[in-house]
Amino acid sequence: MKVAYLGPKDTFTYKAAKSIFSSNDDFIDIKPIGRVVKSLEDGDVDYAVVAAENYYNGWVSNTLDAITRSSGISIIQEKAFPIVHCFAALKNRGDITRVLSKDQAIEQCDNYLTKNYPDADLIYVTSTGEAVKQVKDLSLKNAGVIASKKIIGQYEELELLAEDICPNNLTRFIVLGKEKTKSTGD
Repeated sequence: MKVAYLGPKDTFTYKAAKSIFSSNDDFIDIKPIGRVVKSLEDGDVDYAVVAAENYYNGWVSNTLDAITRSSGISIIQEKAFPIVHCFAALKNRGDITRVLSKDQAIEQCDNYLTKNYPDADLIYVTSTGEAVKQVKDLSLKNAGVIASKKIIGQYEELELLAEDICPNNLTRFIVLGKEKTKSTGD
């Protein structure tokens, strides 16, 4: 069974997909969210896992837009997961004047960023994993990144500067499929 998610590997959506489909080993990382949903609609995958709503930030508009544009798919399951955002930068960095991450992550961490990096330019990329990859691959010495501790830890060039920068954060993920579901009344 093929399961699409917003990649790359080890993003929060990947963790949710692995938890929901724990016995599966065929996960397909796709970017951005619209293409994740489209891959299901086109029959390239059997299921798609996407973020739907965040405790701090509300509905994930990219997900709602993609579902609205699609046909023949249903929400077949939902599950909420804690989200622990961390902040990192290159070990050989200069002053942090920009912050890269997924739009949702940046908005969820607004209090931390306003307090610690009030003048930083906020740069939205397709996923938290993509943000880490760009900072590392492009040697962005003036950039910080918001992502999971696991993704940050994969790159020895990065230094973890702060953990859990948006306390008590929770995101509801949904599983999309093609089978019809019965109304639960919820």
